[in-house]
Amino acid sequence: MPKIDTQPTTPKPQAKPRKGKARVADERPAGKDRPVLYPDVALTICFGDGKTAVEAKIRPALTAAKMKEILDWEDENEYAARLKRADPSLKEGQLKLPEVGEQVTATDEDGVVRTSTVLLKDANGVKVVCWHIVGNREFKGDVARKYSQDILNRMWTGPSAGDKTFNGETFTVGETGRVENGQKRGVALVLAWQQWVKHCETRGRWSVLWPKDQYPNGPTLDIPIFFGISESARVIRTIDNVSTRSLADTIGTSPLFVDLGPEAKRECSRYMDKAVTYLWKRTGTGDMSSFHEYRSLSESLDFADRHPRLQKCVRYIYRLNHPKGEHLPITHKLQLSPGECAAIMYLMACGNSNEVDYRNSGGDLIYPRNLVSSSICGKTPRSSGNRLRVGRGPAIRSGPSSLY
Repeated sequence: MPKIDTQPTTPKPQAKPRKGKARVADERPAGKDRPVLYPDVALTICFGDGKTAVEAKIRPALTAAKMKEILDWEDENEYAARLKRADPSLKEGQLKLPEVGEQVTATDEDGVVRTSTVLLKDANGVKVVCWHIVGNREFKGDVARKYSQDILNRMWTGPSAGDKTFNGETFTVGETGRVENGQKRGVALVLAWQQWVKHCETRGRWSVLWPKDQYPNGPTLDIPIFFGISESARVIRTIDNVSTRSLADTIGTSPLFVDLGPEAKRECSRYMDKAVTYLWKRTGTGDMSSFHEYRSLSESLDFADRHPRLQKCVRYIYRLNHPKGEHLPITHKLQLSPGECAAIMYLMACGNSNEVDYRNSGGDLIYPRNLVSSSICGKTPRSSGNRLRVGRGPAIRSGPSSLY
């Protein structure tokens, strides 16, 4: 079992929440009136007859260095140096890793022959192989980079990010050290650390969100890890054998539509999913800032929070879509997406706003969060000639055609 206990046992004080951070309501739907049953974090392992001894340890948040140990991370430079030590006669061409996605077989320093796949190029453009990621499902580098972005933006839950607890999702390591669940999260932490190191040299954004005096080892992950899980096919095939959450599912658990009934909330959540997706693309949000390049679930909810009037558009489209006496939604008859209709309504309303101010914000935490919220839904639409009143405040530009 890899050691993960070499960090100081006394955690450093957490960074104070930054001004301008996205507004996230503290209460979930039907949550504020529920009594607290479990005031402290506790781990109960329901296992067999309850008599089997299971070791449990409490360790500080996971650093990139410890994650490298768990993954058995080796970049091309380390790979070449190791082979050169074992056989100084090797030529330069024999010291290179294959291309990303191709298999590599090599003998380790203990004489064990191992095979794995070159996963990706890291934040420094160097090819990487993780010898403990083998026999897993296809590795998706873009997903790992998306998770890395969330970690760096402190959108990953846990005390390290200023939250009371983590969400309880586990990281699973098999009997021989194979990472069976968590390969992308593990790689994401290392990529986040590499980006953080670069920003520490230039006093960039990530060094501000993860101050070096508080986080000397860079970004960390608060996460429960299970070591020693059986690697049999029967066990491994049950991992992630659950329904994954869509953006609409996640919106449904948020406070956005807490005042609506179950059916209306479910439908408005779907509308909001499509509206955020459409507006993200039309405004080019992912292209405006390298800090928010990937649209993860956390980024999508942050985007919705920074565009609160979009929710008003969704609600209005929902009301229009369900006139009394009608059994089918109007958009169904017209073969339109109600969520995209809400997004287009938003764009039309803020057509006289300043695109430059909006784009310069980049959706960044260090800029005002509500640049576009004051631009629409000043009054309820009444007629085709006065659908929306455009208020003050920058948003998109004089005329939405530039976004098409």
